[in-house]
Amino acid sequence: MPSPLVLSVDAMGGDHAPESIVDGAAHFLKGRQRPVRLILHGDEARIRPLLARHTSLAEVCEIRHTDQTVSMDAKPSEAVRRARGSSMWNAVHAIKDGEAHVAISAGNTGALMAISKVILRMTGAFLFFGTLILFVADPGIASLPEGERLQVAFFQTMTATTTVGFNTVPIGALSMSVMVVLFILMAVGASPSGTGGGL
Repeated sequence: MPSPLVLSVDAMGGDHAPESIVDGAAHFLKGRQRPVRLILHGDEARIRPLLARHTSLAEVCEIRHTDQTVSMDAKPSEAVRRARGSSMWNAVHAIKDGEAHVAISAGNTGALMAISKVILRMTGAFLFFGTLILFVADPGIASLPEGERLQVAFFQTMTATTTVGFNTVPIGALSMSVMVVLFILMAVGASPSGTGGGL
């Protein structure tokens, strides 16, 4: 049996949300071959009664409550500044946290693009530059073959950025410059308002 496809859904996005979103999700589930799981982000008091009308949908849904939304007329720059913790922000953030494969929102498209760019591109930049610095400057892994050294550098960067705290080499073997880079990545964290911490 294949692993379930996990969709992170902004249940409050769009003109007729959450009703149209829940009805659309129920329609999407009909006749699916691959198992699907949905994470619905939004006002639980409004979403829960709607799920009661669709029992098969309710079985595969998890509701993550937030009462913050991004309005349809919000400018993208304004949405990025004020949307932290909103249903749209949290839907995209589930991708970044590795909890979902796809984020869906019928809301403000400009805001969705801006929020996605902030959350996903910044994380990619931190991972790339952190891995590069560790690969080049870390004497603790210099004796490893290049492929393994790249894997270790990426793993150290990933665990520092998500603040999970695993390490593949003794921390004492790292140079001071590499430790400073790791401390910066830990301070920045996974993303603002993310479960991995961050400024």
